[in-house]
Amino acid sequence: MDYEENQAFIRAIEKANSFYIEGKFPVPIKDMIKDDKNVTLLTFGEFGKLAGVKRSEVAVIGQSDEAFHFKKGKKSFIVYNALKSVSRQRFTLAHEYGHIKLNHAGKSLYDREKGTGTYTREEFEADTFASCLLFPLHKRYEYKGKSSYEIANKFSISFSAVEVCMRILERHLDIGLENYLTRFEHRKSDSYINFLRDCSF
Repeated sequence: MDYEENQAFIRAIEKANSFYIEGKFPVPIKDMIKDDKNVTLLTFGEFGKLAGVKRSEVAVIGQSDEAFHFKKGKKSFIVYNALKSVSRQRFTLAHEYGHIKLNHAGKSLYDREKGTGTYTREEFEADTFASCLLFPLHKRYEYKGKSSYEIANKFSISFSAVEVCMRILERHLDIGLENYLTRFEHRKSDSYINFLRDCSF
């Protein structure tokens, strides 16, 4: 992880950590978004009715068959496909919410002018936000000996998400996380983040 990527990672996890509620798992992402007075949550079907288009056209409008967000005035909207699996919906909603909370300009994952799939900093930050909101870093350390099934069930995330999260934990363990956390209360979310701030990548 280079310096710029590390800064983006820390920015995203700090924002995700600001939403952390001790013991509230799986994170109630839909309720969290619904409780945010600045954000309106709509399914593809609901958006289609409001916009006067067929549900099948919503994915074309949003350029995604999973979810998209947009802003109108001071209000943000997240539109999601309620037909996707629950674990996929949860990650996608957290990802779109991350874009909003990180004040992203709204650049797409794909650079449509060049027709190439470019993974942007904004997409990296939104993925990191979603991952760390649903399965916080310090919880990964706490669950490091548990099975993928137990983790996926506890945090209501997909097995592929568990794999990615635990791979990141392994990388952090390789650069000295455990030695750092033994000097602090490892169950506290700030300790893990402080470790990343202190690291020279």
